Amino acid sequence: MEQSPQQKNELSGISPEWFPEEEIAELDAIVERHRSHGGFRTYAEREAATRGVKETERRIGDLSAYEETLKSFLERYGVETTVRKIGADVFAVETTNEAKKILQTLPENFVFVGGTARSALERSLGVNKFSIPRDTDIVVMDNAFDDEDLMADISEQYMPDDYEHGYGVKRENEEYFKTRDFTINEVFATQKAVYCTKQCLLDTLRGVLRFADYEKRDSWDGYPYYVHPKLLAKALRLAVAFDLSIADEDVYDVQCIDEFHMALHLDRALGQGKDVARGYVDELRMKNQIPQDIVEPEELVAYLNQYTDFVFRFDKKEHIEEEQRMFVDRGEQYEHLVPKEYAEAPKCEGNKKRY
Repeated sequence: MEQSPQQKNELSGISPEWFPEEEIAELDAIVERHRSHGGFRTYAEREAATRGVKETERRIGDLSAYEETLKSFLERYGVETTVRKIGADVFAVETTNEAKKILQTLPENFVFVGGTARSALERSLGVNKFSIPRDTDIVVMDNAFDDEDLMADISEQYMPDDYEHGYGVKRENEEYFKTRDFTINEVFATQKAVYCTKQCLLDTLRGVLRFADYEKRDSWDGYPYYVHPKLLAKALRLAVAFDLSIADEDVYDVQCIDEFHMALHLDRALGQGKDVARGYVDELRMKNQIPQDIVEPEELVAYLNQYTDFVFRFDKKEHIEEEQRMFVDRGEQYEHLVPKEYAEAPKCEGNKKRY
């Protein structure tokens, strides 16, 4: 039975969109003419090689055109560093001298993530040439990496606070970009380049905070998706702290933030400054997450204290330290009065984490 051109294309593994129909027909004719001859294998191999060369040329042409379009787009934002598309949705941004100032040379497979990677991307793109990360997060891009001693050394050297509390370098793999909370976190960095997704690149340039697809769950109330309340609260704080616009803000019209996560990010906002805390309260009020008569952070603290036992460490820093000094001075006389969270928590020196 005679095969259609489409069937032949499917069998050959060459998609018509990558290889013109007339060239496929020409090559197939060559194969058919020599199929009955002893030299068929040679011709078949030559035909396969020709297809491969032409497909590669086509891909290179498309990639070059893509990069030219990307270059023109980036020029509109004043981006001067080199940006290359290296995968289906992955870009490599050459690190600028400003970015290299916050990027140390790490062993193979170890990369910067989190705040350091975001700051490196912002510096390299020129969005904020003086962006400073609040902390350092490093991962090893190999789930099978088994040098525990090296991981511990890197953790102790670059992440001393985390290391002291039993945390440190984690393992990641090729699923890294697909498991972030916000698109601006779909990024990691080395001394030579910052690697990110297209959405991360665009959202960083435009100052947009977007929930990543990984965090969107099926909704039961008719809204396109559901986002965990912890991210709803986190997004409001980050938008205020770093002057970002939240994409898909209407999710706040159908979802509520629970008191615990609202309090958690109020506490972190207080650690970033009173202006950030006040802006966070304003956002909660405008999103109808809290009563309209709550204006100041102190008022929100009082409100949340009615519904949660969350300890606001930043708001009560001086009080906590004063009580701790008193307990130490008076010794065992007041030992039974020491709240458990005071006794177990580290000294309140301010939240060192940016996010």
